[in-house]
Parts: sequence; structure tokens; C-alpha cells
Amino acid sequence: MADDYISLQAAAPLFPTRPHKNTIVRWANRGLYGVKLKTVRYGGKRLTRPVWVDEFNVAMLGASPDSFADSNSPAPTSSHEQAEAKLDEMGVS
Repeated sequence: MADDYISLQAAAPLFPTRPHKNTIVRWANRGLYGVKLKTVRYGGKRLTRPVWVDEFNVAMLGASPDSFADSNSPAPTSSHEQAEAKLDEMGVS
């Protein structure tokens, strides 16, 4: 059982794009499109399991930025437009 835990760096080849370790940490902390990579902490290290990476990859195949966007309004393209949209949502002109 303990043998199937791997470091986040060792998990990189299990992803289709072979992401940087920091990207994997971000997926574990914040998630991507509402899905977080499962991890555990042991002895000060963060570990995951190949099966959890597979679950994350399958979830990413079904997720897209469009599925989480408001279908009534187009997504803002620039950071300036995103800030204006956020202010509009808050009722600030």
C-alpha cells in the first residue's frame, strides 16, 4: 500500500502534457476547472497516487473552461475586460 504513493515530481510523466512540478502543486492546491488533484502529506512531503492522477486526467477530459462560464455572456479576453466584468458584477461603475 505504501509503495503506490509517489512524489508530485514522479507523477509528472503520468500526465499527458508532462507538467512542471509547480503546476501539479497548483492543481492540488487550487484545482483546475473545479477539480483538484488528490494528495496527502507525509513527513513534510506531498504525495499522490497513480490512480488519483488517472482520476484527475479523466475529470479534465470532461471539463472545459466553457462548462464553467456563464453561457449568457462571452468570456472577457483581456485582464482589463475581466476587471471591468468583475466590477460590473459588484455593481461598481
